[in-house]
Amino acid sequence: MKYNSDFTTGKFFPSYFDKVSNIDVVTYPEYTAGHYNYTGAAIGGFDVSSSSYIVAQSTVDLDYINTSETRNVYVSAVSKDLSTNKLNKITSYAEGTASASAPQLVKINNNSFLLLLTNNFTYKEEDFMNKKIKTLFSYLMIIVGAILASFSVACILLPNDAIDYGTAGIAIIISKLTGYNLSLCVLLVFLPFLIAGVSFLSVSISLQKRSWALLSTQ
Repeated sequence: MKYNSDFTTGKFFPSYFDKVSNIDVVTYPEYTAGHYNYTGAAIGGFDVSSSSYIVAQSTVDLDYINTSETRNVYVSAVSKDLSTNKLNKITSYAEGTASASAPQLVKINNNSFLLLLTNNFTYKEEDFMNKKIKTLFSYLMIIVGAILASFSVACILLPNDAIDYGTAGIAIIISKLTGYNLSLCVLLVFLPFLIAGVSFLSVSISLQKRSWALLSTQ
């Protein structure tokens, strides 16, 4: 709604006959699944550019207002004469995956604005199961890789008095020079790296990165 009067007079309506102009930025359908005044929306940003009024909001899918729970961000640009309203969809979260907070606008200049928002991702049970399957698959591939590496060491490198590269190669050299068991040498060489990985990264990442080498020489 826009007052069509000069505010410098100190009055919103200089006379009774002065009218206001208005335009619908967003039309909210009737919500019948609960309290009647629910809109499924939150307006957090309102500002003025050189040519338009800018309105930022997050709202559920208004075509399914009774069932939709996921909010996406929309920015409306309403011309200053209230003749046009351009609605722009900023985010495209699928239903049940995430939901946006009420967005905020930060004005940079008359034609540039920074849009600030947060989102809350919703992890479903199937997403958790997919993550577990991926984790199990990664460890399975580690075991397969360890078996292949063991084959190359036991059947190719050692019978031909060749050595591997990196820390595994150092372990082979130590084993040949000292006569100690190769598996023990590999464990001793890799142990400092495993401890460092657990200290600076995480247990799961360190085990994934180093367990293939430990398994490959057993």
